[in-house]
Amino acid sequence: MDFGRVKAILTVVFLLLNAFLIPQWLYQQMDVGVYAQQYADQLASIRADLAQHNVQLHAVVPLTDPQMSQLRVIPDHTSVSVLAQSIFGVHDHIRTLKSGVISGTGGKLQMMSAGLFRVTFKPPQGIEQGFLKGDLAKRVKSIIDKHGYNTGDYQLLRVEGGKVQHNLLFAQMFGGYPDFSNLLRAQVDRTALTDYLQSMVDVQQTYPPRTVMSALSALLSMVSYMDKMNYHEDNSIIDMRLGYVSFITSNQGYVLAPVWRIATLKQVFYVHAFSGEVGVGNIS
Repeated sequence: MDFGRVKAILTVVFLLLNAFLIPQWLYQQMDVGVYAQQYADQLASIRADLAQHNVQLHAVVPLTDPQMSQLRVIPDHTSVSVLAQSIFGVHDHIRTLKSGVISGTGGKLQMMSAGLFRVTFKPPQGIEQGFLKGDLAKRVKSIIDKHGYNTGDYQLLRVEGGKVQHNLLFAQMFGGYPDFSNLLRAQVDRTALTDYLQSMVDVQQTYPPRTVMSALSALLSMVSYMDKMNYHEDNSIIDMRLGYVSFITSNQGYVLAPVWRIATLKQVFYVHAFSGEVGVGNIS
């Protein structure tokens, strides 16, 4: 074998590949740079539009625009007896106090409506307080997982309150995205979990997935809404994330729609992630 000839051929092939690939790489880098510049320009423009309404943007603007599905759901109709066994234990002494109210060792279960119930701990469940809110949330979640019903797919949404009392809000997750409409609310007083309120739904149907609008597009929809409503109020956007919400609920079923939840200091804007329609709610 003529190794010199082979080496020469390989050198030529290498040079040809470089001649082909380097321009491609440079083109891709230029494309990325143009996109980054376009994004920066769009974001700066949106900041200016928001500022005209006295609104400042302090939240991180996500770059993701995944595919999500609308979900047809109904309230969870699990019976109170099944809930009581899950919360207090199968072999625990469970006593019905009145319709929808059950007492067990360690607390009381009260059905509020279909899929909505409250658990009150007596005595309250002690918590070793930490300095970090994340530590507090983990400890509260471990208690709820032990004395709860189907709480494995709940994740912490946020912590509210001061030094003495805290409200921890957990959201049920669907496909990795939180349901903002049906939250689990846990109340901590000093160093003890006193009670929690849980709202649950069952998914009956999942519609074909579609690509959601970008976060920038959602902010543009919000600006258009403010233009239309002549909104001028000193405010700041502090959080922006994808999830699900429904403003209309029914025992017969309703739709959870993908939304961009844009939280401000004074209210929450929900932007439909397919249509761009905007709704406004209280901070919850």
